[in-house]
Amino acid sequence: MAAQREMWYSALELPYDASWDEVRSAFRRLARRYHPDVAGSEWASHFQTITDAYASLRAELFGSPSAKAERSASAARESRIDEILAGAEREMEDIMREADRIRREKEKSLLLRLHSRRLDVRLLAMDALFRLRSTAYAKR
Repeated sequence: MAAQREMWYSALELPYDASWDEVRSAFRRLARRYHPDVAGSEWASHFQTITDAYASLRAELFGSPSAKAERSASAARESRIDEILAGAEREMEDIMREADRIRREKEKSLLLRLHSRRLDVRLLAMDALFRLRSTAYAKR
């Protein structure tokens, strides 16, 4: 690819590190000089070489119209993916808030059962409360 690029620059009579403005002005200068209507039909192949070099450099630097359309479609897809991910993140936060609310309500219920007169109810409440809190702390 680098060899092709060097050929394009040499066809436009430019150094390899020329800027886009230099490429454009060299193409215009050479096109005026070697256009078949000006220089004659014997220069048509040279004019075609210059035109191909310019078009190739332009496509490489700025992309072809199909490449631009593909980039914009890709950007639209990425934007849509970002929207979907943001929506999923909001839904996950809502689910986590709801899970915390349910856990707090269950914890309240178990704390009330700790004051029961029956020993088995208190032991079961203590066991359930211990499991509830240990899983809540493990998730953090």
